[in-house]
Amino acid sequence: MDWLRTAIDTLTASSTEFLMKLIAAVAVLVIGGFIIKRISRRMINSKRLDKIDPGAKNFLVSFNRIALYIVLFFTVAAIVGIPTASLIAIVSSCGLAIGLALQGGLSNLAGGLLIIVFKPFRTGDYIKVDDSEGTVSEINLFYTVLKTADNRRVTIPNGNITGKTVTDVTAYDTRRADYKFLTSYGDDPEKVKKVILGVAKSDPLILSDPEPKVFLTSHEDSGYEFTLYVWSATKDYWTVRWNIYDKVQKAFAENGISIPYRTIDVNIKKDED
Repeated sequence: MDWLRTAIDTLTASSTEFLMKLIAAVAVLVIGGFIIKRISRRMINSKRLDKIDPGAKNFLVSFNRIALYIVLFFTVAAIVGIPTASLIAIVSSCGLAIGLALQGGLSNLAGGLLIIVFKPFRTGDYIKVDDSEGTVSEINLFYTVLKTADNRRVTIPNGNITGKTVTDVTAYDTRRADYKFLTSYGDDPEKVKKVILGVAKSDPLILSDPEPKVFLTSHEDSGYEFTLYVWSATKDYWTVRWNIYDKVQKAFAENGISIPYRTIDVNIKKDED
């Protein structure tokens, strides 16, 4: 019966050793998870990171959290006694399979890295991507979130953004706006230009340098077309846009300048018998 006693002793020792490793692994997992959460929280509240773009900050916090959890996972596995080399091989194989299944997700992740590194836009910028436009509210690992002017939330995969032309409307402090006005052929073009230019120069939100300019740009079917070029602070762009049309219309009325409407001349030819 010595062999049975030996087997029991060996099994007891192995079970005790495994139980101790398991307890240690659970302790490391709990403590490690707590430490990672504290580190992530400290990063979020760090004043040093407040100096960088909010989107880059969120990206760094998320990337750091994922990296720490990966390290914690391998540490726990090593404590339990799982061979690290075998585990890496298994994880690599699974990662390859998952990567092939989630190629779009990896493309979005790569896109997020490119956005963070090259900064084609920042959180708070107003951008246009294909048919979507709005203010950038979040730049995450996989998606960029826009807030539209009518308060809608638009989520765009980062892979789509890096593969498309992105227009950053608010990249610069000033912006030029172009306005077109139509007057009848009976109005004096020089007078019309003087009236339009007077309205532009009287608006305090329109910059004097570069100065406003107005040109006769086309002869349309029903009248002259004039184009006004003005510069303003980017933040005042829409205010200027809505005001200028209203002010020009009033100035036209005060100066007897008419706005034509489309007309059609119909000639009826009567056949003579």
